[in-house]
Amino acid sequence: MTLKHSLKKLFTFSKKERIAFMILLPAIMIVAALPFVIPDHKSPEITGTDTAWMAAANDLLQKPPGNNDFSETKEGNNTASYQPDQIENNYRRRPDGALFTFDPNTLGAEGFAKLGLRDRTIKTLLNYRTKGGKFRKPDDLAKIYGLRPDEFERLKPYN
Repeated sequence: MTLKHSLKKLFTFSKKERIAFMILLPAIMIVAALPFVIPDHKSPEITGTDTAWMAAANDLLQKPPGNNDFSETKEGNNTASYQPDQIENNYRRRPDGALFTFDPNTLGAEGFAKLGLRDRTIKTLLNYRTKGGKFRKPDDLAKIYGLRPDEFERLKPYN
């Protein structure tokens, strides 16, 4: 093969390629000309800032008249007097319950409730057992998700 023949083969198009070129070239030219032909539609002008929502938010932040539940600080911010619940970890504490010797592998939901465990922890314990989990030593009970360390320490001698 000669160089001339190789270049001719490289730079020529087949009949299908020529037809595609004849269709695509005008389509590309039309799409490129559209922004110049179609008039520019401007977005509606905003005449002023809508501050109604800002006014509503400021009204919510202001102290309602006649409400003296909160003491105001020097800056006028009444949120500084907020105090979180004084209960440890913001949990509602359940009464400790009765302590008795138990086997966590056989004890039912009522027994765990008598020990003072929360319903969610009891459900987790029972689910662990139904899935085939076993408590082989007392420290295995501490691995239960949701069982607080203070609850475990209270139950450990009776396990």
